[in-house]
Order: sequence, then C-alpha cells, then structure tokens
Amino acid sequence: MTTTEIIIVNWNNRRETLECVAAVEAQLAEVSGASITVVDNGSTDGSTTAVTSRHPGVKLFALPENRGFTGGLAAALKGSTATNVIFLNNDAVPQPGWLVAFVRAIDE
Repeated sequence: MTTTEIIIVNWNNRRETLECVAAVEAQLAEVSGASITVVDNGSTDGSTTAVTSRHPGVKLFALPENRGFTGGLAAALKGSTATNVIFLNNDAVPQPGWLVAFVRAIDE
C-alpha cells in the first residue's frame, strides 16, 4: 500500500501552521494512507500545544532548538516510513483537491 506523509516545519508561527494543518487535514480522507507530520523547531509561542490539542491525529516532532527548515525536514525523514513524502511550507494553505492531485501525479 502506498503511504503519503506531508511534513510541515514550524518555528514560532502558530497561526499560519494551524491554518496549513487544517487545510491539509481536511483533505486526508481523499487519499488512503495519508498523514501529517509537524516538526517544531523549538518554538516558544505555544505552537506545539496548539497543534496537539487542535489536531490530535497529527504526528509531532518537537525539537529542542531551531534546526532550520532543512534540519527539521531531516529530523522528520529519519522517522518516516512513507512511500511518498511531501514537504509543505507552513505558510501555505493548499486549496481543496490539492493533495489528491499531488499524490496522483507522484504515483503516475
């Protein structure tokens, strides 16, 4: 079975990260085996608490310090077993249908 993991990296940007996660989460049912991982780079703005309380199905990697975008991605990739991995900036709010179209394009 093909699995898809959407990895979102955050650092002290709770509002935009929550918007991004909500937009992706609304599309998970359209893609079998899809999941969201948020990597938090040592935020001090309550991001980790907000993500876990509002989106309990999201996997969270809470890093103790800011490792930057690529450092956050590397941390998440170490724990990933997904067939497909999609990196998504936390300030992106994907439109409806984005995830299924993206996964279909990868699979084809």
